[in-house]
Amino acid sequence: MADAPPPPPPESSAMPRRLALCMAALGAAGLSADCGPAAARSAKRSAIDALSLPGAATGAKPRPATYDVRTYGAQGDGSSDDTGAIHAAIAAATKAGGGRVLLPAGTYAITGITLAAGVDLAGEGRDNTILRFTPGSGNAVTVPPVGFNHLCGFQVAFAQKQSSGAAIYLDKVFTITLDGLYVQGGRGGVQFAADGIVLHESTAIFVRDFNIYDCRGDAVRVDGPGGNDAYFSDGIINLGQTASGAGVHLVDFTNGAFNMTDVDILVGEYSLLVENSNYLRFENTYFDSSIRGAVLESGHLMTFANCWFSNRPGPGLHIGGIRGCSVVGGQVVNCGGHGIYVTDGAQYVSLAAVQVIGNNTAGQGSDGIRIDGGAARVSVQGCMVGNDPAVFAGPGQKVGIYIAPDAGTPYALVGSMLFENVQAPLVDHGQGGYVAGNL
Repeated sequence: MADAPPPPPPESSAMPRRLALCMAALGAAGLSADCGPAAARSAKRSAIDALSLPGAATGAKPRPATYDVRTYGAQGDGSSDDTGAIHAAIAAATKAGGGRVLLPAGTYAITGITLAAGVDLAGEGRDNTILRFTPGSGNAVTVPPVGFNHLCGFQVAFAQKQSSGAAIYLDKVFTITLDGLYVQGGRGGVQFAADGIVLHESTAIFVRDFNIYDCRGDAVRVDGPGGNDAYFSDGIINLGQTASGAGVHLVDFTNGAFNMTDVDILVGEYSLLVENSNYLRFENTYFDSSIRGAVLESGHLMTFANCWFSNRPGPGLHIGGIRGCSVVGGQVVNCGGHGIYVTDGAQYVSLAAVQVIGNNTAGQGSDGIRIDGGAARVSVQGCMVGNDPAVFAGPGQKVGIYIAPDAGTPYALVGSMLFENVQAPLVDHGQGGYVAGNL
């Protein structure tokens, strides 16, 4: 008999412990990723990936038979309605206690697919297997409550502009992996899809190697206090120039934790919008070319590690109403407004070793780092804040670090290099701050 998976090691915080529990759940579910990418993962994610590789979930029973949708009458010719045939394959797998529904290469016209617990949906590669959603509203693929699913290797496309709905909608799902998926939300520069991937009150969700293009709404939305532990890695999000939503939108995700690593988020109204959501971590993520930038409206305990912010005409990163936000390393460059804007009563904000260079491209007198609106307990340490005309042309950021008269206390500005700012390296109108060692 195979040995049981070892217990997770003790951790010093709740978030890693939840990750360990999610990893154990994946192993118990016996999920496989045989149609996922073979590229090597970072060491940080290798444990997660290992659980979904064939044979890695020790002691787990293998999935039952594969159910080919063509056996149940699917044509895959792009015009015949294959919804019924795909549902017939799902029903057969469900009756057998679970299984893998296979979508061979082809284009399958559908009016909406609903999976069942323990049933996987697998294509033969996102460039080869396409689900073409034909109605003007609704969800193309829905995973209902319970979960234990694996979706991989296919593309979701749209036949017409959507008034509402999502490409993939997870409804109160527990333990699911989305791997190697492509949401093609439009064509010819026109956004057809309303939303891309939506996680509603769902738990233990792993999304990796994904592409989401041309959604009018949100590319990724995570909502509901009943959900927690969502992990996104290795993806590209490009909403298109006329999108009114966010690359990533978190709403009332109060239990946490949300983790995103190695993802490029392009254009749209917001690259990131956070509303009343907690325990978030972004690492090696690009927030690029959106109108309003990355906006944190409310919530607590967020970390940005080695991220890139370059948005216009708005600020790079807007921190407002947040209790506990750490920005470590990375660059905030070439933004239309302030590089980093801390306001609206934000507290416990730490900016460390961040390069804030060449912002205020809109020429509205914006600064590198601005602190106002009652923001308090803000620390800026070891940053590089200035202009580099050789790299970023434009008017340049007005003041390196600006502390407004209405900034809260205390605050600390220590050991940063402030160079070639247009008006002044540092303007401190606040009271109760500690300022030392800035060059």
